[in-house]
Amino acid sequence: MEPSKKDEKLRVLYLIQEYPQLSQTYVHEEVESLKNDYDIKILTWKRPNLLRKDPHPYEFIERPDQFLAKALAFKPHIMHSHYFHQIEVLEGMARQLRVPYTLRTHSFDILKPKQEKLAYLAKITHSPYCLRVLCFPDFKERLLNLGIPEDKLFSSWPVVNCKIFYNPEKPATKHKIMNVGAALDKKNYKGFIDLASLMQGSGNEFNLYVMGYEKDKLVAYNESKGRPVKTITSVEYREMPAVYRAHDWLVYTGDPSLNTIGLPMAVAEAQSSGIGVCLQEMPGRKEALLDYLGGAGFLFKTVEELPEILSKPYPDEMRLKGLENAKKSDINVHKILLTEVWDRLNKP
Repeated sequence: MEPSKKDEKLRVLYLIQEYPQLSQTYVHEEVESLKNDYDIKILTWKRPNLLRKDPHPYEFIERPDQFLAKALAFKPHIMHSHYFHQIEVLEGMARQLRVPYTLRTHSFDILKPKQEKLAYLAKITHSPYCLRVLCFPDFKERLLNLGIPEDKLFSSWPVVNCKIFYNPEKPATKHKIMNVGAALDKKNYKGFIDLASLMQGSGNEFNLYVMGYEKDKLVAYNESKGRPVKTITSVEYREMPAVYRAHDWLVYTGDPSLNTIGLPMAVAEAQSSGIGVCLQEMPGRKEALLDYLGGAGFLFKTVEELPEILSKPYPDEMRLKGLENAKKSDINVHKILLTEVWDRLNKP
């Protein structure tokens, strides 16, 4: 479906499972950065676990057979989705509509599936309808080895709206430490609660901003430990800049036994906010995580390493490095990886 006029806005059909899930901020902020230049429609299926309050307009699809009718009515020039496994949905729609697509991958969708499944998905990228696949930098080699064509695979840092977090002022000490994200086992928030127990009496307040999924299990675990952590079970994205600025440190935990933590958006958000960052090291990914930190934060293997780090102020040279390093994750900087492909469809 070619654009009828050179100056017509391209119609981009987003096929997104569970939109508008509150924890899937990367989808929302990607659309936010593109909505003024493109005519975007979001079709979604599977109900979100926790809805955000400020979603972009979307249509929920009750039955798979509704997809085609909705897509045909919109007449997209291109389609886009998130997560590697959604390439099956994209390819199926592409063949029916004869419309190309792009795809942004993340972490668990690359780290969790078995090799055979990944190889199967990689073969789909050879389709003429697949124009580009985006991946985190340290996943590029493994995806090339699976057979994704080199001219279709591009590295991209996470999707973060850095401008709303940017805080160049040196913050005052607040004696508050935070963690944030979806309540999933891979995040190992029990480790954060254990850290708070370990540092009882330190004068620090520990706050866990946890969303949906397994939050009740975490609240129960926190209760069993004597409530060393304050748990906040719903916070909107536009409230997060103030949340970061109210703290001295972000401690981002992960479960090394599951090893499906990628490049957390929270790291870049915290760096933009000017607060300290401690990120849990994942097996086989030390160099990649250090590269993401960009010299502005600490890697740790166990929470027992952290009291010594957290007992001192965040080094100012790290704070300044973090303000600059976070910019590489700004969607307004790297959205061109998508738009340069889309815009080719609107040229004679």
